[in-house]
Amino acid sequence: MPNASLRPCLEQPCSALVPSGRCRAHAREQSLANAPAWVTRFYNSTAWKKLRAYKRAADPLCEDCLARGDMTPMRDVDHVVPLMTRPDLALVTENLRSLCKRCHAAKRRGAPRGLGEVQGGHDDIGGKPILYGTNPQHMGR
Repeated sequence: MPNASLRPCLEQPCSALVPSGRCRAHAREQSLANAPAWVTRFYNSTAWKKLRAYKRAADPLCEDCLARGDMTPMRDVDHVVPLMTRPDLALVTENLRSLCKRCHAAKRRGAPRGLGEVQGGHDDIGGKPILYGTNPQHMGR
């Protein structure tokens, strides 16, 4: 019964079955296809891949879920201040967070991170406004 709601990926002839849209690989390709060329080059760079691997090893659990006491494995390395907003922070470790699929999707939709209230804050470099969720590192800023 769980497979009853699965459909083929929208990218043909891909045979992956998904709840909707594209499989993970094709969704990423679609996302990168819509991004400026420099963003695609950045995410394919050796420097990013090494830093991402370092972050995954250092923080293997979702930081938002962990703040709530849940131990959810991370899936994505997220830029706290978006890459498009501050490309100069692209490889700054303090600007990265480990997030699970659910928390990363919530952030991308603009929803509060995790289940906590969204708080206003400023980044440490340049004072540009950003939003923080329940991550204890960001509380009280």
